[in-house]
Amino acid sequence: NKEMALHKHIKEKLFDLYIFYKIRKKNENTLIMKNGDFIVATGTFIFKNLIGIPALEKAYHSFSISKEFFDDLSGCYGLLVYKDKRLCILNDELGLYHIFSTKQMAIISTSFISIVRSLSHVSLDEHVFYEYLFHESTLDEHSLIKGIQLIHNRKIIEFTDNIIVIQRPLHSADNHKWQSYKDNLEATAQILIRYFQNLKDSFGNNICSALSGGFDSRLLLAVMRKVGIKPHLYIYGPDQSLNVKISLNIGRGEGLEIEHINRDKIASVKPEDYPYLIQKQFYLYDGQGIHGIFNNGMDLITREQRVKQDRLQLNGAGGEVLRNFYGIPDCKMRIRNFARIGLRIPKYLHFLKKFDRQKYYSVVETKIRSIYNRPFDKLTFTELESLFPFFRLKTRIGVENTISNQFGYTVTPFIEPPYAYNSFIIPHKYKNLGMFESALIKYFDQNLSKYTSTHGYDFYNGPGISAKIRYLVGINAPIFMRYLMKDVRDIKNKKNINNNYNRNFPYYLTEEYMQTIFNINKLKVLEYVDIEKVYNPEMFARILSVELLISDIF
Repeated sequence: NKEMALHKHIKEKLFDLYIFYKIRKKNENTLIMKNGDFIVATGTFIFKNLIGIPALEKAYHSFSISKEFFDDLSGCYGLLVYKDKRLCILNDELGLYHIFSTKQMAIISTSFISIVRSLSHVSLDEHVFYEYLFHESTLDEHSLIKGIQLIHNRKIIEFTDNIIVIQRPLHSADNHKWQSYKDNLEATAQILIRYFQNLKDSFGNNICSALSGGFDSRLLLAVMRKVGIKPHLYIYGPDQSLNVKISLNIGRGEGLEIEHINRDKIASVKPEDYPYLIQKQFYLYDGQGIHGIFNNGMDLITREQRVKQDRLQLNGAGGEVLRNFYGIPDCKMRIRNFARIGLRIPKYLHFLKKFDRQKYYSVVETKIRSIYNRPFDKLTFTELESLFPFFRLKTRIGVENTISNQFGYTVTPFIEPPYAYNSFIIPHKYKNLGMFESALIKYFDQNLSKYTSTHGYDFYNGPGISAKIRYLVGINAPIFMRYLMKDVRDIKNKKNINNNYNRNFPYYLTEEYMQTIFNINKLKVLEYVDIEKVYNPEMFARILSVELLISDIF
């Protein structure tokens, strides 16, 4: 990344290692011993509740491929340990900090774009391209570019004279037992209290978090208030947004200062300045980003604002592990059916030239089976819900976390292994309509739980009887009925598009701006898409971001 300063260069017979600082902070991420051994941590590495050099020193001396060592790790990180002439490379257990490699592991880097630019030939993986368009990220270790993949978060790569792949000791749901609603609510609360108390010990009040109108940011704030953290709070969105109104109302009611930023209220970038902005974002976002590279520049500004004064950024993503995220019944479900409900793609994809729907779903089903390493066609509710952190969040939120960790420290508390694995034992009935998560918010801070939410109810009293009935009917509807309802919705959307075809894109996605970067008629992605028929601006931005990746424009 052109914005990151080189910190250290270590060259040995086995490897040639370049270590960089964060973009806006010269953080000490490397500890070199007198005998030449070293340990390097990127991202946000926490060991035995320590950060920085103290964490590195303790981790180096304690390092072993043992469950005891790995149970003391937390955060969102990449870790390199060179000890006894062995180099070990790994990342956090759920893979939220991305490390990429070429097929033969000749090049390993936390920078995707660096590896892409090292290839003599760049070839787009067509299937992964579709995953990125539909789901805002890839769905497994495969990347957009053939020959580059994520290192597996359940593996440790060891370099000696050979490359050895070692199974990482993992946390287990067996460590958690369901006893009763009251007991497990208390147990879950204690997991969060211990974690946030450790964050307080390391960062004090130098922590920032969004506060929206949903469950997860409310829970973050509730547990922070419980342990005495006074974070910097912010909310993004238009002035009339329900999210913004609820957030600011909580601020007024609780005497909290909340920074509201409308990211649409920024002076328009001039067309002649747009290539510079996109080039900068292309490298800072590592050629990716769930919304692509193309925007008005405000996302970059707010990222830099969040890490002022070395603030720790809290990401509330993954709080859904306490809810029935996919809205499915408590029974076994065929992987085929789940793929078409939980990972459904629109019925009408008129802008795609070569897309084979059945082939696409077949590949996705194979990827789901590979997670459990067995050919079974049916998965239980617990197995299906575990796909959310293991399959969905690892890539989607992993992209976001890896980018944020280049700017400053970032963690995702609700996907830390003790919390995530604990969520798998919570019975289905307590996850419906966020019952268990509402109770946690209420446990930590009754006042906060009494404010309304974007779900149409507060977390103190919960939803009304009619909302409960509608919800239960929805999640228990037969599979064919779900297909039918979604098809009807897609038909309505298609009619709206046909009757009123107006893309109404933001200014920075118009032809005037695109022509400052591309020759629109000679895009490589035109082999796969007809961009004139793309009406979703975020999908359009992702398509153009892929074009930057496979072209040599920047």
